[in-house]
Amino acid sequence: PLNLAEWRKHQYSNIGVYAILPGSTDTPLLRGTRSEEQVAQILGLNKPEHVADAILPLLSPDALAFNGACISISRRTTQ
Repeated sequence: PLNLAEWRKHQYSNIGVYAILPGSTDTPLLRGTRSEEQVAQILGLNKPEHVADAILPLLSPDALAFNGACISISRRTTQ
């Protein structure tokens, strides 16, 4: 995968490389390709701020311990 290739290039530097897998996120692009009814049926639809909240900790130097990681962002559903 691309993130692994990038990680190998930077594994000995202080540059973190991550693959973010945001899942279905409520964005203008998603809403522009689906009807309101279809959007309402998507279980676990992420809000953009939830994706940002998951990415924010990766800005810390401590996050380098996870360098090269694929990070899946998905909300739990109760159904």
